[in-house]
Amino acid sequence: MQDAQQISQELKTSVQEAVKLSVEGKEGIDTTVITRLTEQLYNQLLDVVSLNSLKTRLAVLFEYEKNYLELVKTHKEEIKFASSIQEDLRKERAKFFLRYLTGGLEYTS
Repeated sequence: MQDAQQISQELKTSVQEAVKLSVEGKEGIDTTVITRLTEQLYNQLLDVVSLNSLKTRLAVLFEYEKNYLELVKTHKEEIKFASSIQEDLRKERAKFFLRYLTGGLEYTS
């Protein structure tokens, strides 16, 4: 989090310096105008930087999901087979415990 704050501060400083250089030598410009201009430019740049960062993260997530779905598509039959084996095992365990707990001590499949 410190890196984000440091980058944000550096961006704000750069904008302040750019605004000061652009109005240097011009008379009649109020400091409140300079402050407002600096804040607006900073906020707009921060939005662009944040948007680009978000786009990058979303692109990574999109690639991950794309690869995941491709794996599921490729191994669909194996997934179905493993799922059916697990379902059969759950049913067999349920039968076993039902018979064992209801008094029938011997188990027959």
